Amino acid sequence: MQAKIKPCEQEAEALRRAIDEWVKASEATRDYLVTMQQDPQIDLEPLPLGFFEAMQSAYERERRARERCIQANDALYTCMEKHKLID
Repeated sequence: MQAKIKPCEQEAEALRRAIDEWVKASEATRDYLVTMQQDPQIDLEPLPLGFFEAMQSAYERERRARERCIQANDALYTCMEKHKLID
């Protein structure tokens, strides 16, 4: 006997995965937050080699994850409208 799948369950699960991916990607960008020095007497430490490339890569991963989340959300709402689960 085949289990009956609820309408839009696949879309809802895809959205959950996309949200998880976006959260992980956004957490990775926290390493690159800019903070201001409070004491002008303290010398600034040089940034490690490849810092800006790594920062750009992290923000690009977050941007792509956000886009996938938006698309998954749209797919879920389209499915819910199709099955008349929302007005």
